[in-house]
Amino acid sequence: SGEVAFLLQDSFGYPIDLTVVACRKLSLTVDMKKYDQLMEKQRSQSRGAETETDSSSQAVYAELGKDAKYGNTLFEGYDSFQGKGRVLAMISGGKKADSFSAQDTTIEIVFDRTPFYAEGGGQVGDNGEIWVGDKQVASVQDVKKPLPNLTLVKAKLLPGASLKVGLEAEMRVSRSLRMKTMSNHTATHLLHWALRKVLGSHVKQ
Repeated sequence: SGEVAFLLQDSFGYPIDLTVVACRKLSLTVDMKKYDQLMEKQRSQSRGAETETDSSSQAVYAELGKDAKYGNTLFEGYDSFQGKGRVLAMISGGKKADSFSAQDTTIEIVFDRTPFYAEGGGQVGDNGEIWVGDKQVASVQDVKKPLPNLTLVKAKLLPGASLKVGLEAEMRVSRSLRMKTMSNHTATHLLHWALRKVLGSHVKQ
C-alpha cells in the first residue's frame, strides 16, 4: 500500500523505487497516489513546523540551504553505524565559523555524508561520537533537518578538542539507541495501524 511504502521511505530511508521493484517481483502494486499524498503532507508539515532556533540561526540555515554545496547531505546509515565525512560548515550561536575549539561549545555541523539519522517521521535523531584520527573530539546530541535539504549534526566539543571546516572526521552512531528508537517507532506505527483497523480512520497518531 501507499502507507507502507511511505513508512519504509520516511522512517527507514528505504527508497520508493526499490519498494516498487520488490513489489513487482511479488506481483504486488504500490498505491503511488497515496504515497505522493503522504509525502506532500510531510513536506508541508516540515515547512510549517516551528523551530526552536532564533532568527539569526534561521538566516544562516536559509543561506546554507540555498547553496547546493551544503544541501542534500548523503545519508549512509541504512546498514552502517559508522562512517567518514568531511566538515562543510559549522554554526554556533547563529553564526558560521571555519573552526571551533572552545571547551564545551555546542555546534551544529554540516557534513557531506553521514551515518547519523536526522529526526523525521516521528523518529528522533541519532546521537553518538565524532572522532578525528584516534581521538574523540565531540559527542553528538541530536541530528535535525531545519530545512528539507539541510542536515545538521548537533554536537558538543570535548575538553581540548577542536574542529574546522574541510576536516575529515569519523562518525560513530550509538547502536543501542538507534535500535531501541527504531523498535519503539515501528511499534507505534503498528499500534496506530491496528487501532485504525479496529476503531476506524478517525484515529490519529
